[in-house]
Amino acid sequence: YMQLLRVEDSIRDKLGCDYFLILDSEGLRSPEASAQEDSLRHDNEIATLVSCLANLTIINIWGATFSKDLADIISIVSHAYIRMTGCEIFSSFHILFAGVQSVDAEDKNKSQMTIIQDNINK
Repeated sequence: YMQLLRVEDSIRDKLGCDYFLILDSEGLRSPEASAQEDSLRHDNEIATLVSCLANLTIINIWGATFSKDLADIISIVSHAYIRMTGCEIFSSFHILFAGVQSVDAEDKNKSQMTIIQDNINK
């Protein structure tokens, strides 16, 4: 999925762009695709393409905590960023947790993120 959004005239100079290009790579680590033999390679290619084209990558997660699939997605996107270092492409990466109701979710997610970062660094 891809959509081109025009930036309002009133904020165009402030943002320094005329359009936003929205790329939705929904389906990374999807159960439907994971049965395919080359699904991990496909996910890596999509994550690299989207990350290289983006000034900002947002992973939108529904729910309050990390799962194995989320850890896999973060690992895939992180490796895409590592591959970009040789290209001098600079971008940022954010995780958005939607539908969070637990008051202690932030602490749990920080703990899980530390574990994932340690695994990626290995």
